[in-house]
Amino acid sequence: MTPFERLIAARPDPDDLSRFRKRLDRELVATWRSRDDAAVRWSIGPELSRGPGHINYFASYHSDHEGTFAVILHVRPGPPIDDDGIGRCELGTILDASDFYEYGADLAALRDAEVRVSWAAAQWVYAVAKQALVAIHTSCAVDRHTGSLHGALTARRVRLGLFHRPYAKQAVAEGAVPPPPVVFVGRNPTRGDDAACARELSMLAMAFAGLTRHVDATIDRLLQDPSPEAPLVLRDLLLERGDAVEALLRDRACESSLPLLPLADAPTIDDELAALWNRVIDLDPWIDSNASV
Repeated sequence: MTPFERLIAARPDPDDLSRFRKRLDRELVATWRSRDDAAVRWSIGPELSRGPGHINYFASYHSDHEGTFAVILHVRPGPPIDDDGIGRCELGTILDASDFYEYGADLAALRDAEVRVSWAAAQWVYAVAKQALVAIHTSCAVDRHTGSLHGALTARRVRLGLFHRPYAKQAVAEGAVPPPPVVFVGRNPTRGDDAACARELSMLAMAFAGLTRHVDATIDRLLQDPSPEAPLVLRDLLLERGDAVEALLRDRACESSLPLLPLADAPTIDDELAALWNRVIDLDPWIDSNASV
């Protein structure tokens, strides 16, 4: 079983879980500049976050032809400015409504909630995340030395996703590659060489290290140390020891010459992954798994 298959097998079925998505009751009346949304009904939820000059709201829209989708609505508060943004509403100028809300939980939320898995189980989840990030790095490559970075990678922008992305299920049925259950949000695509891609993988490894513990206290501290020197110190330590290591450890050290250990199997890993997904459900504020259906 591949890491992707194992992680998906432990995740609750998205079609069954979808009935627990919270519904928004407050109607949003909006006027759009360049599209006809007369057949689409919008609802607005509470504030999610604030950025420079705008507020992000949880919102949803419903089309009789396509169904209901949750999005992040970017709004600049205050009187709307003519010919600015994509629309206007009572909240202000709508700057963007194209970001689908990714149901699930990010790695920082899981870490802060003290969600932990074993070192062995963490390697399986990391393998899925790494494959997804490498796909970003190689998707726009001009040659093997230049690719596309995520460009804004943090633990907050890496989510364990509970649902299929909109239209993904239909695309898979038509032959597309299934979307990964690890989702990277808030991309700021930039170009980067191999070294820049390796640094992003190192950041990803550090984010996942927050969900587990290494048996060696020195290595564990270096894995989670955000200072620029930590990967270099870790690399020197691992090279000195010369032992084979897991991909998460090798990527954090930015040292591809280290021998690589295969994924370790254990009878408890599937139970750990299922428990991890249950905590993801608990941490998503727009899921109510206790709702009556």
